[in-house]
Amino acid sequence: FHISQVDGDLDQFRDTQTPNAEPNFIDFGPAEEVFSATGADIRFGGDRAYYSPSKDFIQLPPKASFAQSHEFYGVLAHETVHWTGHESRLNRLNKFARFGSNAYAVEELVAELGSAYLLAELGLPQSDDLSNTVSYLDHWVQVLKQNHSAIFSVCSAASAAVDHILSYSRSREESDAETVLVV
Repeated sequence: FHISQVDGDLDQFRDTQTPNAEPNFIDFGPAEEVFSATGADIRFGGDRAYYSPSKDFIQLPPKASFAQSHEFYGVLAHETVHWTGHESRLNRLNKFARFGSNAYAVEELVAELGSAYLLAELGLPQSDDLSNTVSYLDHWVQVLKQNHSAIFSVCSAASAAVDHILSYSRSREESDAETVLVV
């Protein structure tokens, strides 16, 4: 039967919970402004987060599926750092091929560090959930053991990614002033 063909109260037969009418997610204005200013194609749905380089979009679970808003922004920051690596932006995704089969681990380290840098810049705490970090740790250690200077390349790439993300939302004067401070 189609639901329109059934009479009576059907709530007792539903196998999914009705979402709360009141969302428990609170947008953090400064972060929303920064990510919105990038113009990145950010899509919501599903239960996992990823960046698709071939289609150039970021996929995220719905905001309400995150226990705390800073966890959502941490995942968004991580995926947005990957987004900066696209060939039309910083062209980084293939750059780390010199690290061989560890190129994926290097890019994940860039995204993790970049996310940490960006959250600190926005005044958001890091997530207490370190499960993703721990799962990548062994790969990162292998990369760093093989090439002791890799950490400098990774940190530089993470910093460049954050600068790129922030450049969309900062005025020219702010960007120039920060560049002077960094030098």
